[in-house]
Order: sequence, then C-alpha cells, then structure tokens
Amino acid sequence: MKKRKMWIPLIVLLVLWLGMFATDYRMSTTLRKPVFVVPVETADDGGSGTYQGLGYSVTLELDGNVPNSQVISVTMEMFGKVIGASIT
Repeated sequence: MKKRKMWIPLIVLLVLWLGMFATDYRMSTTLRKPVFVVPVETADDGGSGTYQGLGYSVTLELDGNVPNSQVISVTMEMFGKVIGASIT
C-alpha cells in the first residue's frame, strides 16, 4: 500500500506536465502563442523571441509592431531537436 501512495504524486505530476506540453505543442503547430512558457529572450515587437517551458523551448516570430500581431512562424524544440514547427 505504501508503494502505491509513493507513485501517485509522480503520476499526477507527469499527467500535469503532459497536459502542459500537449497544450503548448497544439498552440505552436496552429500558429498561436503557447501558454505554459516564460520569455527568455524577446524583441521589442510585442513577443517575438525565445520562450522556455518545462523541458522544451519555443521560438516565435511575429508580424511586426502592430497590436495583436499575428504569429508568422513557430519552432518548438526539445533536447535540441525540432519537434514541431509551423510557418505561414
């Protein structure tokens, strides 16, 4: 019974991480800004730059200095390998 209680928090954390990763992956492949990332290096155009998630990074390129600018390209990487990319 004690071993079962020990695994439950790990499984919950894994499910939460998978949910965050899947959400950001889906947002990235449909040319939208990911939700569960923090900015690491951004430009002054309102959001272009590199963002870091838990174990993955996202690079965004926006359409310019206009409010609510659209995403032109997104690249999502994990362990240095591109796992998802989208471009208009």
